[in-house]
Amino acid sequence: MHRFIPAVASWMGVSLAELPVKHRPRTRGAASTGWAHGPRPARPVHRQVPPLLRQRGRLTCFGLFGLAFGALGFATLAYLAVLKLVFDEAIGGRPLLLLGALLFLTGVILVSFGLLGELLVRTWHESQGKPIYAVKERRADR
Repeated sequence: MHRFIPAVASWMGVSLAELPVKHRPRTRGAASTGWAHGPRPARPVHRQVPPLLRQRGRLTCFGLFGLAFGALGFATLAYLAVLKLVFDEAIGGRPLLLLGALLFLTGVILVSFGLLGELLVRTWHESQGKPIYAVKERRADR
């Protein structure tokens, strides 16, 4: 995001200027970064997702994983309930009981984290008094 701060600032009305910089050659030692810090592929600016939407995507991911784990845990526990109530089998010593309970509780926790995170993000943006997005121009054709 740091590469796009000037663009976001100019959208908000800040005037920007460039200053010439003198780059001097290194006088001592070598660079401390290795090959892993090499050039990263450049992504076009128009494909960048605004940070709030990217954050919401992560929070939504919590909810989706939570729903998946919760549904899997619920299905496992429902299967065990049918075994116990219909076929009168002992399910207390089965590891599947613990797995079902763990999956269901993990799903509840992940959905709760997603909702809590969404609440925090919305509260933070409202307290800043800033819009969550900026509209550069409006088209009359839509």
